[in-house]
Amino acid sequence: MDSDEYDIVFEDDEEIEGEGNVEFESLSDLEERDQAAAAAAAAAAATANASRIKAEPNEIELSQTSSMDYENAVDEVEEVYALALDPDNQVFPTSSLEDAIAALGLPPLSSTDLLALQRTVDPRNCGAVEHDLFLEIMAYQLLEFRKESAFIRRNRDELDHAFDLFTGSVPDASGISIQDLRNAAKAAKDSSVTDAQLIEMINVASGSARGGPGSVVGYDAFARVMELSGAIL
Repeated sequence: MDSDEYDIVFEDDEEIEGEGNVEFESLSDLEERDQAAAAAAAAAAATANASRIKAEPNEIELSQTSSMDYENAVDEVEEVYALALDPDNQVFPTSSLEDAIAALGLPPLSSTDLLALQRTVDPRNCGAVEHDLFLEIMAYQLLEFRKESAFIRRNRDELDHAFDLFTGSVPDASGISIQDLRNAAKAAKDSSVTDAQLIEMINVASGSARGGPGSVVGYDAFARVMELSGAIL
């Protein structure tokens, strides 16, 4: 076949003169669409496990953490516990739990997660945090937080790219919105997902108990979803 019988046009406008005209999507467009679909599927699969504070350490995960790291974390939590004690009665008031979390350098909890933690470390509801429970739970939370931070540092470029796939590369986007998830579902050719399901995805991923259509999944929560899903290793 003579090469000048057809005019093939690519997206970069390079042309071969001829009689016909055939258009192709660029490979980069196809890859972007496939990546968006894959990211949407991974996020949907992982949201059931994302951004929820764990009331008790997972023994399997804890066994994979070096004993030295855990002991160091316990020492740090012990120091914070001692500082939180009421000087008059040597009791750690449950009302001081938020301050202790901040002193450990951990991000603030939602009101729902804070209440769950209070009930866990003060099971008798007497207004005092139990020493052993606090040390075990918060040492684990401290290790998890640092591991997540390391995950973000190690995978910053991939996370940025995946986050941009959802937000459409909007500069300074505060998070992934329900409209972003609609677009991702469309890219994944999933017409069965409802707005209620999308809102639930956002609520679980962001750790919000009662989000609405205006809720978003922030960058750190999104990174947690990506880590749990195994979409980025």
